[in-house]
Amino acid sequence: MSTSVTESTRAGREDAPPDWSPVPERGAGGEPSRLKILWRALAAGVLVVALWLLGHEPGAVILLTLLVAVTTLSATVPAVARAVERGEGVVQAVAGRGLRFVLLGVLQLVIFTPVSLVLRLLRHDPLALGSAPDDASFWRPAPAKPRPLHRRLYTYERVPVAAGGRDRMPLHRLRTALGVIALLLALDIGVGAAIDAIDGDSPGQFTGSLSSQLLYPDAEAGRQEPWRHDLGWEITRLWDVKRYHPYLGWTLPDYAGRYVHVKDGARRTYEPAAAAAGDAIDVYFLGGSALFGWFQRDLHTIPSEFARLAEADGIPVRVVNYARPAYANWQESLLLQDLVTGGNKPDLALFYDGVNELVSQFTQGVHDEPDTTLTRQIADELGLGTTRRPEGDTGLGGLTDAWAKVSAVHRAGERLGIVSDPNAAEVPVLVSPWLGDQTENVRLRGRDAASIYARGVDVTRRLARSYGFGVDFFWQPFVYSKRRVKGEEQAVGSLGTDPEAWTAASDAARSNLAPGVVDLSTALDGTDDPVLYDFVHTNELGARVMAEAIYRGVRPQLLELARERR
Repeated sequence: MSTSVTESTRAGREDAPPDWSPVPERGAGGEPSRLKILWRALAAGVLVVALWLLGHEPGAVILLTLLVAVTTLSATVPAVARAVERGEGVVQAVAGRGLRFVLLGVLQLVIFTPVSLVLRLLRHDPLALGSAPDDASFWRPAPAKPRPLHRRLYTYERVPVAAGGRDRMPLHRLRTALGVIALLLALDIGVGAAIDAIDGDSPGQFTGSLSSQLLYPDAEAGRQEPWRHDLGWEITRLWDVKRYHPYLGWTLPDYAGRYVHVKDGARRTYEPAAAAAGDAIDVYFLGGSALFGWFQRDLHTIPSEFARLAEADGIPVRVVNYARPAYANWQESLLLQDLVTGGNKPDLALFYDGVNELVSQFTQGVHDEPDTTLTRQIADELGLGTTRRPEGDTGLGGLTDAWAKVSAVHRAGERLGIVSDPNAAEVPVLVSPWLGDQTENVRLRGRDAASIYARGVDVTRRLARSYGFGVDFFWQPFVYSKRRVKGEEQAVGSLGTDPEAWTAASDAARSNLAPGVVDLSTALDGTDDPVLYDFVHTNELGARVMAEAIYRGVRPQLLELARERR
């Protein structure tokens, strides 16, 4: 019987084998599902949270803005969704190749290379088939009991060690655990190093704590200063990226924040309109953190308030704030020598010191030679071992500190308040920075502080006479020299200072000051408002009071210099 062509074709298809052709992939015009867009947004959100926890708030805000915009457009505009999909594919391919190289390289260097060296030393080959090196062949005796079935197909399973043999792969689980720990530690340090690179850290820098330098944010002195928290973090970041300097000890890099700006080693200062005039008087300020303006905005530090007072008095001045945190007078005299011999000569140099001279005596131990407040830290960072450690400070503690400085996990813990949180309690628990017993040799500490200070004063005066400029010195107040007012109770004993010891040392230093030094230890006594954030750093009201005291002392000189230039 004849059939039609259509029927023959249908019968042929039915008798033919099934078509095993692959399922065609989705065309280029396909769109990612809403679920995939949601998962992508969640992954990016996790990255935003991680950046914030690690202290990169600007980056987190920028990424969050981009995340919201891209997610909204992807969900509403198909063309954008397809473009994001293609871009994601390219990024994944490139990142995959990069991560493969980095991670496998880390595995090779951190795990396989050390394990290989150890195995070579033990003369052990983990790929050996279970025979001893001196065996004549690879034949092995059959086990006494029937061999169990393979648990892992297509792999070589080692047979039990025969009687009299030895296990050539001991402590398998311990090795695995150590390998995992080593890998996690390497990743932790690697991420921390990447964060340091982004922040601009370099091997030439030594860093301090990542905890905010504003240790007492709820101090009464800051009640009227709502900017104190953000300012404290800016000060912290600037301090953390200070750079080692072989001549001065350390310097500050250029920095631009909202409240803190540093350029060429000088902090931004209020500039009167007359500062641009050719006959303006150049006034350099040199000191430590209290003069730098540790918890004061750029335009409200002691030098800035001094410039305002001169402007109101009609005296044209150009004020430069060369103060640097933790500097002692001896360092400042070296800094001034460096400035002057480099062609930057002032008309008048003003020094504001005292507390760091005492701090040096309590952090380095009693000494009568010039020293810095960070001598031990610098020596430890450089591995010099030139100074003795406090009792109980062991090498293991130093290793832990070194890990904490480069660990991404430790930084995240600080941000979460798990590791350390200065704001968690009214008075935070701090590790004392003071060396030994503070109550020992307190009057000797004060006399030695005044003696070293006098040497710096003498050298600076000789420099000023040689180069023809004026110089004045002011001994600063702090909680153990001023009249204490209501609201400053927290400052007493702050940072672990012993009130009686520091008061006695301060009195001894003040009674041995060099002739001509202006003692401003009681200059803050005229205000009944709290001005101290801690035992030495003041709020902006305290800066204005101190600027007025300094200005009164040098006003005659400024008037004389102004008359000479008319």
